[in-house]
Amino acid sequence: NIGDWFGMSPLGNFLITVTQTPWSANGTSVPEGMNVWSRTGTLLRTKWNGSDRSITNHCDLGLDASGNEVVAYIGPENTNTTNDKHLVTWRLDGSAGNNTVRQATDIVPTLWHVSAQAPGWAVVSTFPYPDQSVTNLATSWPLHNHITAVKLDGSGKVAVIAQSRHSNMLLPNYYPQSTFACPNRPMTKIAFHSAFSFTDTATPTE
Repeated sequence: NIGDWFGMSPLGNFLITVTQTPWSANGTSVPEGMNVWSRTGTLLRTKWNGSDRSITNHCDLGLDASGNEVVAYIGPENTNTTNDKHLVTWRLDGSAGNNTVRQATDIVPTLWHVSAQAPGWAVVSTFPYPDQSVTNLATSWPLHNHITAVKLDGSGKVAVIAQSRHSNMLLPNYYPQSTFACPNRPMTKIAFHSAFSFTDTATPTE
């Protein structure tokens, strides 16, 4: 099992593998988590602290506001596991060690998609989870069912772009019918999926 996905950092400096199952290649033991490799195939560092599982799920590679190559994901800040709903970034070059930067606090309640295709920004969209009360989500998490843009400069600034509309569906349908908001590189347009009229065994979220 070579991992869940493979990619290259935005500036082409690093190769990235993400895996939830340890594996080995040519005598190199590859641990669970996000693994950063040189372009020649040398394993440089791994982001994983046992509680930071979110880095292997719905993350994206991008540039922060200072031009550092980072991974943006929803998870706990550093080794703090009391709240895993922050948007954080981690520098791929290792210059910050294993430390992350909190970019937004308590941004999502359930499941999410992160796109960092626009340099200096991360766009976050949510999709509903069948075992969550829609009323409770709307009351406790005002950004649920919204597309938000987070400036990756550590300021915590969050801009609400749009309200997303889709059905609170059951597996296996809710994931492919979700919003998946993604910006263009100049951050002037955002494409997203709308499935508000999609019929299923559950009712729309609003």
